[in-house]
Amino acid sequence: MIFSRFTLLLLIALAVAGLFAMPVWDITVYPTSTVAYGNVTLEGEPAEQGDMVYAFVNQECRGKQPVKLSDGKAYMTMNIQGLTDHEPVYFKIWDASADSIYEVNFTTYTKPNSDIGYPPDVLPINGVRAGVTFFFPPENLEMHPYEIRTLDVGYYCNTTEFIKGIRVFGAENLEVVPDGLIINITTTSAWTGDEKIEIEILNDADEVIEYGDVLITVSP
Repeated sequence: MIFSRFTLLLLIALAVAGLFAMPVWDITVYPTSTVAYGNVTLEGEPAEQGDMVYAFVNQECRGKQPVKLSDGKAYMTMNIQGLTDHEPVYFKIWDASADSIYEVNFTTYTKPNSDIGYPPDVLPINGVRAGVTFFFPPENLEMHPYEIRTLDVGYYCNTTEFIKGIRVFGAENLEVVPDGLIINITTTSAWTGDEKIEIEILNDADEVIEYGDVLITVSP
C-alpha cells in the first residue's frame, strides 16, 4: 500500500512537471560572447526562483540563464553568444510558476569579449505580457546613388508575433516599397544627402502598436 501511494505521488509530480516545462530554445554557440548583467522583474515585481531569461538575435536564441535571488531582488549574469559587435539583442522571460512567456521591451547590443550592464548599471530586464519594440542601431543606413537595399523590420523587433504589417512615410528622394516586414529601398538618382523614413508597425486591426524612424545617408 505504501508503494502504491508513493507511485501515485510520483506520477502526479511528473504530470505537474510536464505541464510546467520551460521552452525548448536551443542556444546557438559562437566562439565569443558578451557577458550581460541584469535586474529581472515581471510587470515591475522581482522574478522568482526558477524563472528563466532568454536572449535572442533575429529570433536565434543566443543565451539563457536562471535568475538568482539576493536581498529581495532577482538578478542574472548571462553569456550572450555572438561574434559580431553591435548586434541587436532582445530578451524573453519564462515565468516558471505560471508557465508563461513575458516579452521584454528593453533592448541592447552585443559587445563580444566584453560586458554590458556591469553593476551598478545593470540592465533593466522587465517582462510584460505582450508588446512589440522596434529598435534600430543608432548609426545611419548608408547607401550610394543607384543602389538597392532591403531592410528587414522584423530583425529589429523583439517579436513579430503581433505584427500584421508596416507603413512607411517620409521618403522624398528615395523609392521605398514595403513588402510584408521587408522594406525595399532604392536610390533612383544621383541625389546625395540624409533622409529619414518613418515606420509604423501594425497589428491585425491595422492599429499602430509601435513606430520608429531610420536615417538613411546617401553618399557618392
